[in-house]
Amino acid sequence: VLFLFYNFNMYKDNILIMDSLKNNSFFHSLVAEVIKESRFKKTSKRAAEAESLVKQLRKTLNKLSLEGKPLKALVKQLSSEYGAKIEDGVIISPPQSVFTVGTFSYGVMLARPVVTVDVAIIMPENLFRKKSFMNHRYHALRALYLTAVARAIVAAGSFPPVSWEFAQEGLDVRRPVLVLGPSDPTAANQLRIRLLACPPLSTFPIQKLGPDRNCLRSHTKSSQPATPAAAASGAAAMA
Repeated sequence: VLFLFYNFNMYKDNILIMDSLKNNSFFHSLVAEVIKESRFKKTSKRAAEAESLVKQLRKTLNKLSLEGKPLKALVKQLSSEYGAKIEDGVIISPPQSVFTVGTFSYGVMLARPVVTVDVAIIMPENLFRKKSFMNHRYHALRALYLTAVARAIVAAGSFPPVSWEFAQEGLDVRRPVLVLGPSDPTAANQLRIRLLACPPLSTFPIQKLGPDRNCLRSHTKSSQPATPAAAASGAAAMA
């Protein structure tokens, strides 16, 4: 009870402080100045650099392809790492679309200490099968596609260094992102492009990814328990 009383009073004090500041012109001018100095300008040289990189990325990924022995070797490796059987006949083809998302798109991104631009890569629907959301197959296929993207970027020879960033997408290490630019997210005055691979919205039926559904089937014939974390990871991918 004392804990609740203390927190209520602290919340009430914060409300009173904010209420007293809402008509304070000095406070408003101070906030406006901070926003002006820290907000990223879409007309800046760095913004033009980001837009140019995204345009170049689209052009490179429009030719994306991986087949033969390199594809088979990668499928074997990722199937083992993810504990998921990738279906035969998987196809690596150009993405449906590539576009900027997040605060950069709306012109409200903070420019300090580092400029990070998020870019969505919508994977082709033919990469997946009807039940690719089962038994970690989606995550293995996503990793396969991002690896193909990374190889294409490196082969192009005209992009910043490429690195992997884990545990960023909802703290799910199965959904890494590719980073163009410095691997250190706190590197001052640097441009970083984060590539987020996403499936098309219609890829999996959303009702199959509810918290009461099972997405990790065992070989036993007994009833399977719900796997809300696995289902949520698949649902979040299409959000």
